[in-house]
Amino acid sequence: MNLNRKSLLIIAVILVGVATLYLVFNMVNQKPEKVVTNMIEDIKENKKVEGVSMEDQKKLRYFLEYPRMKGLESPNIIISDYPDRPEIVKVTFEIIENNKQTGIEAIYEGTANIYLTKQGRDWEVKEVEVSPYRKER
Repeated sequence: MNLNRKSLLIIAVILVGVATLYLVFNMVNQKPEKVVTNMIEDIKENKKVEGVSMEDQKKLRYFLEYPRMKGLESPNIIISDYPDRPEIVKVTFEIIENNKQTGIEAIYEGTANIYLTKQGRDWEVKEVEVSPYRKER
């Protein structure tokens, strides 16, 4: 009988540990920044993006296609959040055009604010607002 109690206690501890690991893993993977990062990667790879309208995908695809159309390098993508506003993620697309003789020729920068809503434990894209590339220099 004593062995059965120990076995049940060990099983209970293991189950609690597994449940805790699952919740922590799920919380880390469901951060708004991670959701946006995954969405941008899917758009880059021309994968289907669930829960994001074709219009919003087109807005983001512009930032990836513009450099190809203009013969520029792929953009650096910087994903950041707003303090105390987890439902908004800012994505900055930055292209640096170099000149072999003078160094930096031009800097192009565009941004997308991605508004998310929390549905249960998941974050879903609600709206995408963009500011197209501007030549900074």
